[in-house]
Amino acid sequence: MTNIFSKTDASQEDKVETDFTGGGGLFDTDLYSGKIKYAYLHEFASGAKAINLSVMVDGRELRQSIFVMKADGSVTYKDSKTGKPRNFAGYNQVNALCMLIAGKELGSMEFEDRTLSLWDNDAKAEKPKSVNCLVELHDQDIQLAVQQIKQFKQTKGDDGNYHDTDETQNINEIQKFFPAAKAITLSEVQQHIESLGGTLDDILNDGDMPKAIASYGDDQGPWIVSWLERNRGNVYDKTKGKSGGSGKSFGGDSGGAAKKKASLFD
Repeated sequence: MTNIFSKTDASQEDKVETDFTGGGGLFDTDLYSGKIKYAYLHEFASGAKAINLSVMVDGRELRQSIFVMKADGSVTYKDSKTGKPRNFAGYNQVNALCMLIAGKELGSMEFEDRTLSLWDNDAKAEKPKSVNCLVELHDQDIQLAVQQIKQFKQTKGDDGNYHDTDETQNINEIQKFFPAAKAITLSEVQQHIESLGGTLDDILNDGDMPKAIASYGDDQGPWIVSWLERNRGNVYDKTKGKSGGSGKSFGGDSGGAAKKKASLFD
């Protein structure tokens, strides 16, 4: 199956997501270990695309849809301050997941058609559906930082956009993905590699991501330590100081073979 991310306008200067700590029922805000049940490409009616992800955590399923591509195939936007292209946060998040778990960028991952049991809005039940899956992520163990968020419910208006209502709901949102062995971000892995005199691209090309992660000294990086101190058990309230009924949502590899170098981790 063709990988639609193999040739995009993704910025190579911005491919490592930035580490911000931020301010069967829902998961509390915390760090969890889980196993990826599935990850597949979902296309909205507008033509925009997302990666739909399901992770099993302690026998419970955590699902999230992560926006990665506009309808025109672009995965970037223009930074208002610098004027430079920046990758969508969702694209970088999925790209980080692929690099940390599979040792590949999203554009190099394998997609295959698989039949999954997915919710059908018309039937109001789960039905078998063939979807384009990131099969290299299936059944992989991971850790993830999960935030509980309070937000306004939305309804679709006559203009086709989704508008905030006066009702609120609490949801879960995955903030970061980590390898199963160590709760470290892609940015922290990159810094570790560079401290040893290498580059992230070299490690990916040589298939040495597992060695890079294993050689990181601590089981947790500074990002997750800081994030847990600030956020564990807290609910991020997006409704605070706002009123419902006004907002709206807009849905919306290097070429050539390089000479093999000695691994930094041998």
